[in-house]
Amino acid sequence: MKKSIGLLIFLCFSQVFYAQGKFSAEIGGGLGFVFGGDRSFRNSPVEGRGEIFASIESRPKNSNFSIGISLAASSNIDLSFDSNKQNDELTVLNPFSIRAYLTLVKIDYNFDNLKFRPFISMGIGQNTFVRRFELLSNGNAQRVKANHFALAPRIGLNFNQIIVSAKYVWTGKTPQFEGQDLSGNNVILNSEQMGFLYLSISYKFNL
Repeated sequence: MKKSIGLLIFLCFSQVFYAQGKFSAEIGGGLGFVFGGDRSFRNSPVEGRGEIFASIESRPKNSNFSIGISLAASSNIDLSFDSNKQNDELTVLNPFSIRAYLTLVKIDYNFDNLKFRPFISMGIGQNTFVRRFELLSNGNAQRVKANHFALAPRIGLNFNQIIVSAKYVWTGKTPQFEGQDLSGNNVILNSEQMGFLYLSISYKFNL
């Protein structure tokens, strides 16, 4: 699976940089809402994630289609509810607080309009969940991750190079972890199925 995704990204990456046409780049960020995960941690009124992303794409002349590469990173924006201490010897970490890194090949279709350009997009690639544990009983840090195939449909409006959009990221489960902190208490991170809906604003410029 990893090799297939890597090959797909490489082929599309080559197409982006060798296709004749108009090149553009996009940078932006937004707020994400989580679907899935352990809802016992949902004590905060802000149940979201912050995301930053960047992409580069190529659009052939006289075409409404474009193809590109998109990179994004997101993390929980409220870490105060990172853990739920069930008793003195067990801490269950919030799976919602894990970081995610998204690499996509995306294809956009831009509709014609005089004042603004609506568009739809589909991204295909890989999502990587990552969590680093600093406080282990042996004094070492440990990094756990999980790679999954990802789909990311997106819709939006392009108005004078300012883009507002909504994107849903369908991906797999977060990694599981069991260990001990410096006090010798058990620490558990349960594996949870996650999905994210991001509402974003970005700026697009020609290269």
